[in-house]
Amino acid sequence: MDFEFNGINKPYIYILQGMERSAWAPLTREIAEVPGRAGGRLKETKTNVRTITVPVMIKRDGFSDLQKVKEDLGGWLITEKPEKLIFDDEPDRYYMAVVDGELELEEMVRWGKGTITFICPDPYKYGKEKQAVRIKKLTWEEYKGRTWEEVGSDGN
Repeated sequence: MDFEFNGINKPYIYILQGMERSAWAPLTREIAEVPGRAGGRLKETKTNVRTITVPVMIKRDGFSDLQKVKEDLGGWLITEKPEKLIFDDEPDRYYMAVVDGELELEEMVRWGKGTITFICPDPYKYGKEKQAVRIKKLTWEEYKGRTWEEVGSDGN
């Protein structure tokens, strides 16, 4: 699996098993205890920064080439503001992310392994905007044999 960041996909980097990407943005709940009542009352919900950890392997021609790739990675991944992060298994979704921390590679002659950490100050996942379609109320006879696209394109 690969990923695209800031509109760029690098052919030398591969995602390894073990990526940590939560199903939803992390939440912290504040519960107020009510005397004489079991449990409590939900007082506040805070949506926190999302963290995505991506274990990667970098394949190159040799040790000196791997050092040049590390410089290229920094030029690609270090940005001043969040950019789109897209994974191959969800090509219709993206996160607004920045790289965090550092990349320490376990280096061999032709490859390096390590973990890239992204943080998403805006913790939500985005996709294509949905369109609202207004459809005309039809009788069964008027609708019979038509698709939703045909019904929605009537403009009424």
